[in-house]
Amino acid sequence: YPYFDPNWKLDSGSDDQCKASLDSAMCWNSPSCTVPSNVAMARRKAAQLTGNGGSKIWVGETGWSSPKATTLTTSMAQCPAWSSSNALRRFYDGFLQWNMAGEGAPDHAFYFAARDSLNFGIVEHFGLIGDCMDQACKLVSANYTVPPLEPPAGRHMAWMSIGCVAAGALSLVTLVAAYIAARARQRRQAKARGWLTAQEQDSVAMSESSTAA
Repeated sequence: YPYFDPNWKLDSGSDDQCKASLDSAMCWNSPSCTVPSNVAMARRKAAQLTGNGGSKIWVGETGWSSPKATTLTTSMAQCPAWSSSNALRRFYDGFLQWNMAGEGAPDHAFYFAARDSLNFGIVEHFGLIGDCMDQACKLVSANYTVPPLEPPAGRHMAWMSIGCVAAGALSLVTLVAAYIAARARQRRQAKARGWLTAQEQDSVAMSESSTAA
């Protein structure tokens, strides 16, 4: 995550500008770029550990936060541009254009994330949409218009009603069948207990007869 890298610095002489660091963080298609160079280093370390330079390397996740992450504690927290929607757009566009070529390139890479998430009470703003109730992504074209979410009145309602009734009927039949099976099992168990009790009584009577004789 270049977003959290503590090595980024504010522009010289500024306390809230970070153009130089931001431009460097947005680099993708060069071995010296942050993400590609980190992946190349991971591949070298994996080869040292396993002795196999051809091991698969997957980038499990990488992304950019907008708005600012509450866990951002580097000097970039003072730079509004660092966590802006424009920065998110640039980083995501770079990820899509990443050719994953050259020394140390990964075999697969995954972007984090589809939507913002809540982890241990902390909201993470790395999603391409805010939450599942949002009608549009964070990144949209200038003239984009959100389409209506609700279908025309009555459309698809018939099969939805039939589906609900069928699901309810199936649940009822399942409950009735389970009840009948449970009752039958209880009757069998009660009958078995009664048969054993009768056998025990016969055994006691035979024992008493033998003793008297």
